[in-house]
Amino acid sequence: MFDRLIQGVCGWLDVEGWWRRVCVRRWRVIETGRSITYVGEYALWDPRRGRGLKVRGRVVEWPGLGTDVYLYDPPDTLRHHQHGTCLQLLRPGGKWFKLHWTRPARTFAASKEYVEQMLWEAHHPHV
Repeated sequence: MFDRLIQGVCGWLDVEGWWRRVCVRRWRVIETGRSITYVGEYALWDPRRGRGLKVRGRVVEWPGLGTDVYLYDPPDTLRHHQHGTCLQLLRPGGKWFKLHWTRPARTFAASKEYVEQMLWEAHHPHV
């Protein structure tokens, strides 16, 4: 609601840019001897609604092997996306899902981009 007020008062203000700078945090990096884990939020701006969408997540990068991608409590729209069946619940009654794919992305950046693209498609099915 605050971003709509800003948009109305200051039509020249880049609301998406403001949201990304203020509300989207950097991913935390945890390095171990065998992998690198990124913890943060997948984020996208929804221009139709004039607000952002964030989903907590984790990406584990295994050098030479690809990545494991996790989402916490993904929105229902994503679960009903064409690739929604690729999201598998880790534990009964839990909220963490693992993304299973035929050919996993090899880097954190590619994994994050893929999930954010899925979120975009799920929220804009006819674009």
